Amino acid sequence: MKKILVIMNNLAGGGAEKLLIKLLEKFNKNKYEITLFLLNNEGIYLRELKKFKEIKFSYLTNEINKKERIYRIRKLVHKLKKLYFCLFPNYMFNKRLGKNKYDVGIAYLEGPTTLFLSNLKNCNKKIAWVHTDLKKHRILSKYLERRAYKKVDNIVCVSNDSKISMDELYPELSKKIEVICNPIDKEEIIYKANEKRINIFNKEKLSLISIGRLVNVKGYDLLLQAHNNLIKEGMDYNLYILGEGEEREKLESYIKENNLEKNTFLLGFKENPYPFLKEADIFISSSRYEGYPLGLCEALCLEKPIIATKCTGSLEILENGKYGLLAEVDSVESIKKNIKKMILNKELRERYSVLAKEKIKTFNINKKIKEIEGKINE
Repeated sequence: MKKILVIMNNLAGGGAEKLLIKLLEKFNKNKYEITLFLLNNEGIYLRELKKFKEIKFSYLTNEINKKERIYRIRKLVHKLKKLYFCLFPNYMFNKRLGKNKYDVGIAYLEGPTTLFLSNLKNCNKKIAWVHTDLKKHRILSKYLERRAYKKVDNIVCVSNDSKISMDELYPELSKKIEVICNPIDKEEIIYKANEKRINIFNKEKLSLISIGRLVNVKGYDLLLQAHNNLIKEGMDYNLYILGEGEEREKLESYIKENNLEKNTFLLGFKENPYPFLKEADIFISSSRYEGYPLGLCEALCLEKPIIATKCTGSLEILENGKYGLLAEVDSVESIKKNIKKMILNKELRERYSVLAKEKIKTFNINKKIKEIEGKINE
């Protein structure tokens, strides 16, 4: 039985964290002995770990209490300590889990997790996952990032566009970079969408929905500006956003200042977002950059017409506009134009809904899990 170490930053409510829970569920427990190690013991998905009785679990540091008066100081100290432990991980890791050896170590997210794994001595083989466009989103300095990726054996990008960015950034590493798209469990998405009925949507109006963390990368500030302009022009529809994050107060203030409360709803994080997605009429992604956006795939599984910005992953999934409308990145006007086009054209919405059925035939979670296990077994 192979011993696998999976390293993750935390289990917050993002797409990569959600996918990791799915991988832990699908991995063959008769073939692999799995240990999960978090750099920060925090996140909405921590409670999901209770169902994985076969998986060992440990962590580097605890969550900082945001209500503390010295939160900002503690956050800075915590960040510096974490960087130190990522550069010199072996003592703290061995203190937490003992001097265990692992056949394979997986850093399932770019940034500190990859840096931590790259400097860890306990793994015979090291694999780093990349879930974003590193040309547009970098947590580490380029020096530390290059140094970390040089020390791992394989780099797995979740989209072809993400790989192209990696190749351009670090051409000397191209031989160990490959693509394995995220596993999408369409049957589970459809099943969970039918678990309960959602009655909060006003059926007399079209409903636009977006799902994701309330952070700058998701472009909700742009979406709200486009939405505000359309409401001022007399468009009558509702916008629903599912997710939590650091920009909630900023978004709430914008909604209040522009009198959008009757048309705009921040519904928070939903453990099961699929009934909401099923009841909505249109899905929109306003992201500034992505890797392989999970929300887009989930919307396709529920046959939703889609509007998305032309960022990494979205272009690939929607095949340059075949399966959804594409707006320019960072453009309020382009997002506005595409929302208006989709809302006013019922035939267009119906056509994209039919095309979604065609696209989801390519989603095969078992095939993707086999690809991932194949990489582990090499």
